[in-house]
Amino acid sequence: MLENGVVAIIGPQTENNFEIVHSVCYRKDIPHIETRWNDHPHKLTFTINLYPHAPTFSKALAELVESKQWKTFVVFYDDHQSLSRVSGILNVIRESAISIKQLDPNNTENYRSVLKEAWRDGFRHFVLDCHIDRLPSVLKQAQQIGLMTSENSYIITNPDLQTIDMESYKYSDTNITGIRMVDPDSEAAIRLAESINSQQSNMDVYRDNIQYVLPNEIRLNTALLADGVHLLNMALENLPEHGCESPITPACCN
Repeated sequence: MLENGVVAIIGPQTENNFEIVHSVCYRKDIPHIETRWNDHPHKLTFTINLYPHAPTFSKALAELVESKQWKTFVVFYDDHQSLSRVSGILNVIRESAISIKQLDPNNTENYRSVLKEAWRDGFRHFVLDCHIDRLPSVLKQAQQIGLMTSENSYIITNPDLQTIDMESYKYSDTNITGIRMVDPDSEAAIRLAESINSQQSNMDVYRDNIQYVLPNEIRLNTALLADGVHLLNMALENLPEHGCESPITPACCN
């Protein structure tokens, strides 16, 4: 990829490859745009991270939980990154009885045992941090064992909550609080959805296989990727003003 002439790299989405990508960008003086959660943010010479600042995000979560004034609650987490995201809650809230439970340490996709354990212990309030692809199953299984009633409250920390169907919980009287960073009614989200759908229509695929995207289905990582490309494009357009030639097309990696 470098031999073909790379102006910038956007990505990757996994932390496993970050150090490699950053090292190459640092040695080759290549701008690097990151769009993922980074729980150890620090200033890097050629890297900019568009994802919300991790310590600030964790602090906001802690303040949200604190505003609920729960005396007891459970923090359900997914993995080590998830635990890092909710660690601010544990550091700030000291007057409540907090139980911390990993949702699925064995990757069985069965969350009933840990949910039932919380139910048997009498907990009614929950902070839930997990990947958006797991979230529908977690909520469905919580409903199946009786943890979706008027007595229950949830704070769901995943910023993509709006992208999943919550119709099944509409009449449960459960208080579900979420965080949203992509406004589906914004002009930017509408334009992005239209652009994605247009690109899909122009691809050489069967129309029956096209999955058109609605603005409320745009995930944060997709929005940040679009922001990264837009930011880079603005920078390239301004190069001639500084006496530089506009270089080659940027590349994204995962």
